[in-house]
Amino acid sequence: MLTWLCAGVLAPRPAAAQRVVNDSVAPHGRMVTPVQIVVDTLYGPAHVSRAAGWSVGVIDSATIASSTAQTLSELLSAHVAGVSVLRSSGVVGSGSRVRLRGANSFFGAREPILVIDGVRVDAAQNAHSLGTDAQAPSRLDDIDLRDIRRVEILRGPAASALYGTDGAGGVIRITTVRPRRGRVSWSAFGEGNTALTATDYPANYSTGSGVGLGESCTRGEAALGSCMPGPLLGWNPLESAPPFRTTPGGALGARVMGGAERFGYLASASLRDETGVLAPNDVTRYAARIALDVEVLRALRLTLDGAYWRSRVTLPLIDGQMPAVLLAGLEGNAVDDPVYRGYNAGDLPVPLDTPTEERVGRAVGSVSATWTPVRWLTARARAGGESLRGDDHRSTGIGGDSTRNDGSVVQRTDDRNSSTSVDVGLTSAFHVTRALRSETTLGVEHLHRATYAADSSGIGSVFNYSQRWTHYDVTGLLASQRLEWQERRYIGVGVRRDRWAHDAFAPSTFFSADATWVIGDEAFFPRLASLSQVRLRTAYGRTSDVRTFALAPPAFGPSVPGSPPAGPPNGETISELEIGLDAFLFQRLWLETTWFRQHSGNALATCCFTGPALIGDWRTTGIDATLSASLVRSVRADWTARLDVSAFANRIHDVGLGRPSVAAGTTPVPLVRIRNGADHPIAGIWGNSVHMRDENGDGIISDSEVTIDDASVYLGSSIPTREIGLSTTFALRRVSFSALVDYRGGFKQVNGTEAYRCELELCGALYDPSAPLDDQGRAVAVFRAGAGFVEDASFVRLREIGVTWKLLPGWAFRRGLARFDLTIAARNLLTFTGYSGLDPEINYTGRSGLSRGDFMTLPLARTLIVRLQLQR
Repeated sequence: MLTWLCAGVLAPRPAAAQRVVNDSVAPHGRMVTPVQIVVDTLYGPAHVSRAAGWSVGVIDSATIASSTAQTLSELLSAHVAGVSVLRSSGVVGSGSRVRLRGANSFFGAREPILVIDGVRVDAAQNAHSLGTDAQAPSRLDDIDLRDIRRVEILRGPAASALYGTDGAGGVIRITTVRPRRGRVSWSAFGEGNTALTATDYPANYSTGSGVGLGESCTRGEAALGSCMPGPLLGWNPLESAPPFRTTPGGALGARVMGGAERFGYLASASLRDETGVLAPNDVTRYAARIALDVEVLRALRLTLDGAYWRSRVTLPLIDGQMPAVLLAGLEGNAVDDPVYRGYNAGDLPVPLDTPTEERVGRAVGSVSATWTPVRWLTARARAGGESLRGDDHRSTGIGGDSTRNDGSVVQRTDDRNSSTSVDVGLTSAFHVTRALRSETTLGVEHLHRATYAADSSGIGSVFNYSQRWTHYDVTGLLASQRLEWQERRYIGVGVRRDRWAHDAFAPSTFFSADATWVIGDEAFFPRLASLSQVRLRTAYGRTSDVRTFALAPPAFGPSVPGSPPAGPPNGETISELEIGLDAFLFQRLWLETTWFRQHSGNALATCCFTGPALIGDWRTTGIDATLSASLVRSVRADWTARLDVSAFANRIHDVGLGRPSVAAGTTPVPLVRIRNGADHPIAGIWGNSVHMRDENGDGIISDSEVTIDDASVYLGSSIPTREIGLSTTFALRRVSFSALVDYRGGFKQVNGTEAYRCELELCGALYDPSAPLDDQGRAVAVFRAGAGFVEDASFVRLREIGVTWKLLPGWAFRRGLARFDLTIAARNLLTFTGYSGLDPEINYTGRSGLSRGDFMTLPLARTLIVRLQLQR
């Protein structure tokens, strides 16, 4: 986004003055001595040696090249400490909930912003798609991973404050592959993949007719003498007559680059097609990109970048917010039948229904110039923008065309979004004395964003139309100062002032400060082979977020105690303090640890629909740690590994006006809600606890043996509070093996699917003599309280495992091929969890807001991938 943050606050020093410790890159790109940070500047990726006091999570080019991830959301999962990625659905084309450092908003809308080569672009994780919620696509996943060279994660205000308004949720900063001057080189890849369901679905039970939702006598009811059960019937439509398919898919892509002494170019294109396990569901994505790098004069350099992404996503037919076929099976019959095979016919979609379809075209481009008239002065300018056009369409009933007059129910949404940014800045870098170096940056940036949406819905020739426009303009002024003393002590401060056009929000001032001490280079530090490159660092940043305040009334009246003064608010202010320690151990291990604390004292706790707007106070404290290791390094074998660990705890200190809690979201079970409660975490799960006791010892829990607490109590966090990612690569001559393991813990999931089935008297706990008493009790009490269906959702998932062969190395070398590889991999191969529902990771409400639950949502599928890669 900001040239100044990238090129000023983190400005690269001239080569002669810059101290860069060599990257010691283990095979396949695992950096084991990352004492430098690579940042995006107008020079391209530039090394800022050891100077930054804040932490930056990095996914390098080697990791991207070896990964079999299909989308940016998948790539981010388990690769960076402090980055939480939860898939909302197993539907192909649906997005993921991506958050940095846990919950940092009472409304859950604080998504990280996305910056590609300095241009801020649309990163909506719950793209509007006609109310499909968990199935909704994410704009993060439009980007072609083959064009990405590097991903950097600024996890919070300590690192992202100078990105200005809305930077509080962090920044995902992408650097694309740059042109390479010289002789022409090319690369290409081809990929085939297939997906299959990896979930065991529960059967339907009944002691009645087994057809529909007729009378059935459960064990608890029989024990009370209220009914007489017939023979127990059981049938599993989703297992015995599965609607799932083993799906084909594939991808093709190519890139060419080259140039002359002062001119470089790059062009790439790709096509990807995927098919979901539950029809109708498929995704087709096209991507094209061109980049030019021209050295006009010795002191003047121009870069031009342009990319176009187009996608068509077809989502399964839904009943409410869930795939209709999945619902028809989970609430189906307990007996087979020749026509519907046990599926509930009332839930099956009309044969001529048209599934939801989303078509999106995005164009992103930028032009930038760097002028260095003298060694100590650099001027930079960049202009960039994005244009997005989306078309969502769905029709049900007889037809499938919004122009028909045949009784069809038609829904359609057209989106037209655009954004532009222009920034100009000056950086002066010189040695004040032999030991002291100064860098000063001044800059200005203007951002403009406009959105337009037209909705239409109707039956036959009767249609309702509505239109929505939003736009904002914000101008930011930035100044920063950095000092370096003896190439091992660094300090920096920066300030930014944002002003909105038309007084949409009050002007805001953002502040950033950081310091780094490479204590391992001091003369007094012991010279040990087991410990070197020790670095102490700290950073502080303060920024704001207006995205939730944009939902609030235009002005807060002074009559509401605790509210801001009348007039346009300037959003929620969030501050963050980081303290870090990095070290190189035993010449093989690089350790990065960061303790952080975030705080907001003016968070919007309620808004718009729940009475007066209230202002709350919350704090989050946690730790991020990364351990990179080169375990084996020899002529024949190389083994590298990386461990990313994060943990946090947040607490709400006040939700306004002395209230103990305010509602934050819903769940699909009775008397269980997502609430923000004082002295408890953000987005906690609250409910009335269920207690049961088998008083007569007959092994059957009846309704009279269940009691429900009168008061709602805190049951657990709805957001993972502990995460571990372990990635490893082992190379032996021509073969390399890789694996990625992901752990999420410290959170609860609401098993709404099984609760609903128990309400319909279909679940096994009501009939199975071997069912645990707790399962029986929660099933019997489901109409009165659903707290028994709030389960520990901790899980370990084998996200990715693969093997790569270097094919015919002698033949490839003779034909000038630098790479001729075959990769076979699997994703989501195994999951280990104590959760009894369909999938502990999914969420029926998607990514917006804090509501949570596993409710008739399609679980993640297992994917097998075969990829062939060539490079010359």
